[in-house]
Amino acid sequence: HLAPNMDTLVALGAGASYGYSVYALYAMTVAQVSGDMDGVMSFMHEFYFESAAMILILKSEFILSLCEQLIGGNSLGAKQKSIIDRCTASVYRYYQQ
Repeated sequence: HLAPNMDTLVALGAGASYGYSVYALYAMTVAQVSGDMDGVMSFMHEFYFESAAMILILKSEFILSLCEQLIGGNSLGAKQKSIIDRCTASVYRYYQQ
């Protein structure tokens, strides 16, 4: 019951890419404030915010199971699942632009 499963792997992957991106943004800001342009350029391409979003969006089953756990049980009907699917598709289209 409390054993890690695929949802754990998805959450760890998204969390790691988001966490590293926050670190890279902070490090780049510190380098820019101190005038270290080489430091700024070294972190310029180290952002993975979109990867964190794509991991979660492409894994919409993870989102559905998270919603079901928050609500309690398998109480999501077809209408609620359709709304969640439309929302994730909308976010997916936004990040593809």
